[in-house]
Amino acid sequence: RGEDDSDSRQPVMVKPKHDSIVERTLPRLIELAEEHSPNIQKAKGTFTIASLEYQNSRKAWLPSLDFQTVHGLEGTDPNSRTTPWASGLDLVLSESFYDNGASLTQSEKAKHKLERSKIEFEIARDAQLRDMVNAYYDWSASLQQREILENKRDLLHRQHGVLESQYKQGMKTKRDVLRIDTEIRRLELAVIDSDNEVSLGFQKLASMVGLSREDLEKEGIEGEIAKPYIKAEEHNDELNAQNNRQAKVFQFKEKEASLDTQLVRRDYWPQLLLTGDVGYHNSDYLANSAVTAWDTNH
Repeated sequence: RGEDDSDSRQPVMVKPKHDSIVERTLPRLIELAEEHSPNIQKAKGTFTIASLEYQNSRKAWLPSLDFQTVHGLEGTDPNSRTTPWASGLDLVLSESFYDNGASLTQSEKAKHKLERSKIEFEIARDAQLRDMVNAYYDWSASLQQREILENKRDLLHRQHGVLESQYKQGMKTKRDVLRIDTEIRRLELAVIDSDNEVSLGFQKLASMVGLSREDLEKEGIEGEIAKPYIKAEEHNDELNAQNNRQAKVFQFKEKEASLDTQLVRRDYWPQLLLTGDVGYHNSDYLANSAVTAWDTNH
């Protein structure tokens, strides 16, 4: 095959990264993954729900103000001279002074759940980013492998031209030309397989980030050589059972289960509740809008 045959393949949209290019690819991928990855967004949503539940549990200690109006039609006798319209207005301020410790227990449980959800979010985020970084470096390695195969193929093409010229001059045998021609054909197949590996690696990287292939190609992502950027000493604390995040999650779950048991155990005994309500009630405020004095409806 001639050298022009090497350009018959479909061009790949991405190229290996060179040293002269500013290193911005990996931080940008991390930003995109934190913004679009479904696994990270799911964990973030769970953490947000736990945060709202904790806020609601703390509001149980504060007074609550309820405002309600009712409008309708009552009475079915058409001969009745009374107005058929019915209305009602209620404004109530309520406070629970004592509920046998239920609000305090619920708040403590919600606090543990919030702390647990935060750790679970960090675990899910780090796991997704780790898988994304591994996919990125696997794709980068396939890019560099493809570049090596292309360089080797170009070198064989030049050697093939030299051997073919020497064969015509009687310096080489036909067998030498056929041998290098076979190597070129075998290498062309290897380049095609490498193209497929690059394409599949980029598709896997896009799925890890949470974007479509087309959207990720618009970011101008480039491959780079894998190099360690976090010291191993920084992860020594994870070997300690007290600092292990999975162990902390188990501890929080154990505390939540214990608080649930306390809430259920209260049902075995009589409960003492103390609540207070103060409010304004008007059973027919539309009909009595012109009345300034208090009557039986107020």
